Amino acid sequence: MWSFQKPVCAVVVYLALCLAWPAQAGPDFIEGMCNGEAGSDPSSACRVSGGGGGLVMSITGKINGGGAGLGAPDFEDMYVILITDPEGFSATTVGPATGFDTQLWLFRADELDPTSDGLGLLANDDSSAADDASMMGSMSDDGTGIAITMPGLYYLAVSGGAGLGVPGDGRFPVAGGLPIFDLISPTEVSGPDGAGGMSVVDGWAGKGELGSYTIAIEGVTFLEPLCPWDCEATVDGGVGITDFLALLGTWAVVGASCDFDGGGVGITDFLELLGHWGPCP
Repeated sequence: MWSFQKPVCAVVVYLALCLAWPAQAGPDFIEGMCNGEAGSDPSSACRVSGGGGGLVMSITGKINGGGAGLGAPDFEDMYVILITDPEGFSATTVGPATGFDTQLWLFRADELDPTSDGLGLLANDDSSAADDASMMGSMSDDGTGIAITMPGLYYLAVSGGAGLGVPGDGRFPVAGGLPIFDLISPTEVSGPDGAGGMSVVDGWAGKGELGSYTIAIEGVTFLEPLCPWDCEATVDGGVGITDFLALLGTWAVVGASCDFDGGGVGITDFLELLGHWGPCP
């Protein structure tokens, strides 16, 4: 929550008392940073922003069966990511931090062209015949010839699979009710070769999974926040005391959400936060 008053004196005293607070931060993005819930479609996708513009190492979230974006209940999470190294791009849920059989999906993002915003690009179910976690690089390997060659905005989504070694099932994206991808093999990195592959995603179908996940990614950089001074873990559309406390809690940490200049949270960030106190523009 935030207030319209500027508690300048109290803030200065509080700052003097709290500079020594320990803090931890890193180049990781948590789903809670986007109002607590990543959506299911391009219009409600969660922007992976903050981090002082540095590299994103992971995205952590939870599919809980709630509802955001297309359809109900919610068995998928979608993020807006900025790929800055197309050849080096990769995304994987391999590792102990993910608690269910996953699938990963990559889509084109083009807010200026609704006929292209959400076109399918790449998909993977299982990273190997022995592992139901998912993994994709920058190219398909199913003969569709899809390759990520241009830096820019993309949508990355995660959903549940149907079980190890079971292709083409689980929770999958559709366009006009038709599957966008045709995962003939569960280990392939597929291009958009399904019956709906020429159209943008407008829904999801199939059985879903619930659980926590961590997507380790490479070649992705944090987006600039739309209102960077609203830097608490759960943004609320304004700059206030909770943002100030978040700033204090990450004092001197480089790349924290309240590190507005990329040099570590400090007095200039504190003054900038005060200068934008109140509702976001």
